[in-house]
Amino acid sequence: MGILVLVEGNIDVVMLHQAGIDCAVAPLGTAFTSEQSRLLAHYSDDIVIVFDPDEMGQKATLRAVSLLEKTGKSVKVVNLGTSGDPDDFIRKHGAEAFRLLLERSENHIEYRLLSILNTCNINTDEGRLFYLAAATELLTEIKNEPEREIYGAKVAKTADVSTEAIKNEVEKKIRAKRGKQKKDFEKDVTRARSKIQPTSRELRYTNELSAVAEEGIIRCLVRDPVLLKVASEMGFTIEEFTSPFLAKVYDILDKRITEDREVSQALILSELESSEESQLTKILQKPESVPHGQRVMREYIEKIRAEKLKTQVPDEEMLLEIKRFKEMKTPEDKNADEKQHS
Repeated sequence: MGILVLVEGNIDVVMLHQAGIDCAVAPLGTAFTSEQSRLLAHYSDDIVIVFDPDEMGQKATLRAVSLLEKTGKSVKVVNLGTSGDPDDFIRKHGAEAFRLLLERSENHIEYRLLSILNTCNINTDEGRLFYLAAATELLTEIKNEPEREIYGAKVAKTADVSTEAIKNEVEKKIRAKRGKQKKDFEKDVTRARSKIQPTSRELRYTNELSAVAEEGIIRCLVRDPVLLKVASEMGFTIEEFTSPFLAKVYDILDKRITEDREVSQALILSELESSEESQLTKILQKPESVPHGQRVMREYIEKIRAEKLKTQVPDEEMLLEIKRFKEMKTPEDKNADEKQHS
């Protein structure tokens, strides 16, 4: 698959196609959506964003980057500077100059770091501290450790601090995020016991704690279908669901993702009954931690399995072995046990 060039409007698309760059598409304005990002990822592994260089365009670029990077595809950005939109640039400088810009497009991390740098005065202590705080926060989103170290070194050079200081700060923030996610998860689980039950009686959950995690898996997959790989790697199966309703939704998602079909809330709802539609809508309205989706997905699966272990009956052979061991003990051993527990 070749590259796709994402521009803002239809005039830009027409101009690029007339210039022989026939891989341009547009969301028609800056309202780029998660469904559009998944659709683009279906057709190309390399996506280059060329939105207008004004303030609205820059914000739209950052939003598009955030959505597209979740698809696992290569995302780059072209900065037009003061050259206007793609239509203006081609009229002034020609198609070849625009192709050269595409070839020199920046990795989206570089673009975001530059955007942070442009918002502060790095020559002042206050500006440097602002840059370091925002840049290290961005670095926590990079899952690949070697890549994180490479960009960490660039941040260190820009701010004139040691790479070790950057590494320590990023690791501290990652640990803090993990701790917060864990606390939030436990808090949600505690609150959810009384609130999670569906209104419809036929959809009632038999294990509320497991159902919280099962709902979480559904949200993760709707927002980022690529996370199905995590479930596959962990050997997670539909039989591990305690809720038949949530198992049904998971089955729909599993088939759509596996068959490389579009995944959207509307399409999933169309395959459900009325009471199920209402409950799934409520589930998908709840917040979910997207930046660290893989870790969250694993935690949900581990929670489901932990809840299952609580309900399992002890192995009969193990119980017999314990009984035989107790019978083999001497009176002295038994007296010692009694003293220890008294």
